[in-house]
Amino acid sequence: MTMTPSNVQQCDASRAAAHASGRLVEEVESVVIRFAGDSGDCMQMTGMEFSKVVGRAGHDYVAHPDFPSEIRAPEGAQYGVSGYSPRCAALHKGTAFVEILQNCVVFNDQARQALTDRTTRPDAAAYLEHGKPLVFGTGKDKAIHRADWEPKVFTIGQNGSSEADALVHDESAGHGGLAYFLSQLERPAFPVPLGVFRDRESPTYEDLNQELHASARARRGRGTLAQLLNGGSTWTIQ
Repeated sequence: MTMTPSNVQQCDASRAAAHASGRLVEEVESVVIRFAGDSGDCMQMTGMEFSKVVGRAGHDYVAHPDFPSEIRAPEGAQYGVSGYSPRCAALHKGTAFVEILQNCVVFNDQARQALTDRTTRPDAAAYLEHGKPLVFGTGKDKAIHRADWEPKVFTIGQNGSSEADALVHDESAGHGGLAYFLSQLERPAFPVPLGVFRDRESPTYEDLNQELHASARARRGRGTLAQLLNGGSTWTIQ
């Protein structure tokens, strides 16, 4: 529904009528509203109309999106890639979780501008490379290390630090803790990690299902529909 000034006046009138009738109306400082969906669910339209209503009512609002990489890591995803390596994900056998950093002109326009602007990108993004230290910056002079599982940014060369003190990325780690740790890094305190978070080989559902069928056929034979219908697992309903 498109809210016009007359609609807002109607809302004010409805609120006044509720007070007059004795119905409970609670006024709060702020509220959190969660929208879930995609383009097919008309989320752009929903966000646009919501922002219009909030603005015409004289209120402010902020949008704070969830990050898929933060969601997938604790779920044990075997493969996760963020930002720029969809081809690598396509080569992975099984299901791969791909996060695409896309601008949303409705909810949070230019939220990724620091990553797309060539002048700010070196400090805004950290490219993940397997077996290499997590360094970033225009001159690759900054790095991230982990102290008691707390991320810290330091400048290489200061206070006796060196590149050897930086966190080394291991995309093949058996535990998903490192992937989740990296998924917590966000601007402006930290650069956004881009690349392969985790790459683990494990049996796919299809492989396990085929093995299950092959094992059953090896034990009992291929079987026929007549054997199934006349077997001991049938009953009569009267």
